[in-house]
Amino acid sequence: MNSSPTDPDLNQQANNDGREEFLRDLLRGAGGKVTAEVVSTAHAEFGIPRSTLFRLVARFRKTQRTSSLGAKKRGTQEGAVRLDSKTERIIAEQVERFWLKKEKPSIAALLSRIRVVCLTEGLPVPHRNTVQRRVSNLTPITVARKRGQSEIEAASTPSPGQLSVSKPNALWQIDHTVVDVIVVDERYREPIGRPVLTIAIDVCTRMVAGFHLSLEAPSSVSVGLCLLHAIYDKTAWLNERGIEVPWPVAGIPEVLHCDNGAEFRSRALFSACKEYGMKLQVRPPATPRFGGHIERLIGTMMGAVHLLPGTTFGNVKIRGEYDSEDRAIFTMRELEKWIALEIAGKYHQRIHGSLLRPKQRVILQLLRYLSNEIKASLVCLGVSEARDAIAGDTQLARRLDQFVLPRWKADEEFQEFVTAILRSLPLKLPSVISSQSLRHLSRLGDGITARVFGILNELAIEAIQEGTERITDEHIESWKPALEKEAAFA
Repeated sequence: MNSSPTDPDLNQQANNDGREEFLRDLLRGAGGKVTAEVVSTAHAEFGIPRSTLFRLVARFRKTQRTSSLGAKKRGTQEGAVRLDSKTERIIAEQVERFWLKKEKPSIAALLSRIRVVCLTEGLPVPHRNTVQRRVSNLTPITVARKRGQSEIEAASTPSPGQLSVSKPNALWQIDHTVVDVIVVDERYREPIGRPVLTIAIDVCTRMVAGFHLSLEAPSSVSVGLCLLHAIYDKTAWLNERGIEVPWPVAGIPEVLHCDNGAEFRSRALFSACKEYGMKLQVRPPATPRFGGHIERLIGTMMGAVHLLPGTTFGNVKIRGEYDSEDRAIFTMRELEKWIALEIAGKYHQRIHGSLLRPKQRVILQLLRYLSNEIKASLVCLGVSEARDAIAGDTQLARRLDQFVLPRWKADEEFQEFVTAILRSLPLKLPSVISSQSLRHLSRLGDGITARVFGILNELAIEAIQEGTERITDEHIESWKPALEKEAAFA
């Protein structure tokens, strides 16, 4: 008697290995459309009828979960444990104490040991497939290291300088750090501790994919919230916080690279990565160099944080007698906004010497053209990042001598400079500033031209709004950065 054909959507196929991932990649390659080529390929590879494929795709479009492309399974669901807890303990102990050894015992020898122990304790002997699944769930690089399989370990271990990514969202790195600043509560402005920053970076573009700030210890929840912020479009999030700087990073990464922390080895993260087609790549313990991109990003962010009121600096020696708690002014929400501005407004605008954007390459080519073809003498002005970009071009670096412009000091030249700015401002009355206020202005602007311009521009707007129509010593003495003003009146 011939058996009737079964619908692959209703009954699990005998060989379903790789079907879900295959269909997901097939659909993404076709832009999410079920083309004739997609139908024929799915039928040729897995024998999936056209009608069934459309039902699977409809489920996938609703959930975007890889598992929705699989056949509906009967019986025990994947991941469910049916063994007695004592038998599970015996398998785990024998794998750890016997099989993960330099002598490289075989699976058959492991099964024999488990059988003897189970019979001794009066427990049922687990099936070979059960033990094999437990072994397969182990991290390959951990197995290779403990069993002395150096070739496998070397092949699985990334080496410094080898990480190369050709497209955005191909590889993200994610990690945590305790922020070197103390925050205050919203109501009483009293110190409540140092928050934890979970942050992710796109290795190809060097852009920050997303972050999450919390007072809780690192966990699978903080990892999930960071990924949620990274994956989704951030326009509404930025608008809610009054941030007008774009942050054009969104999407699901192909590979998520993280350290060996427990929160990155959780079942929740593993399941989420499998559902949404992300490959979870865990680096070996005590090897921060393998996460160089995220480590450098964290270092950059903490360097910026050290300029904030309430910073704890990098160590006790540097902090000295600075009272971090007494100087703390930022709430969690204010610090979150500051970090977002630091990332989108500053970090994303910098030039990475090893990763020049197309427009930057065009500018360097133009400079070479002016120098080579037109024989023009070049005088270039820019910030330190532009200097680093030119240093990365051998031809330009040889032809251009570098001069660092000194910062303004509270002297006669600075007074003339400030006077020229004051004359250009649209104020009805002349502004007269004392020597003491001039020195204070120099400190506020840190001797940087752009900052001095910005401060005087803000004070001019304030003078017009007040009706005084001139900048006075009182204006300069009472001026504070915008973020400090927000904190003071929150």
